[in-house]
Amino acid sequence: MSSKQPNKAEKRWTTKAGYPAVVMFRENWLFDNYRCGYVGIPLSHPLAKRWCEELDEYVTVHGGVTYSDDYVPGAHKRKTRKWWVGFDCAHAGDTEEEWTLKRVEKECEELAKQLAGKVCGKS
Repeated sequence: MSSKQPNKAEKRWTTKAGYPAVVMFRENWLFDNYRCGYVGIPLSHPLAKRWCEELDEYVTVHGGVTYSDDYVPGAHKRKTRKWWVGFDCAHAGDTEEEWTLKRVEKECEELAKQLAGKVCGKS
């Protein structure tokens, strides 16, 4: 059993690209525990308010984009003024030991960098 707080923000920070990011630690009673990473972009960003499948055409992230909405469950109690783009580390073969906080943080930084590069449209 993990000593981490389940379904809570494990880390919050501002990425090097200037976007807020959150790593959530998710406890799953059916499968192994896992982490998810999220990056918040302004609602004025050209990729805001798009579905996950659409976002996969513009950014590459572990397992593909699996979340897009105006808040992160467990991290925010209500809608925010950001559009959150996220991914999870609960795919076949993923483990909590492999997808450490540091590694998910690094993946968030890469996602933020890609999103920052898309402010003028698809490149």
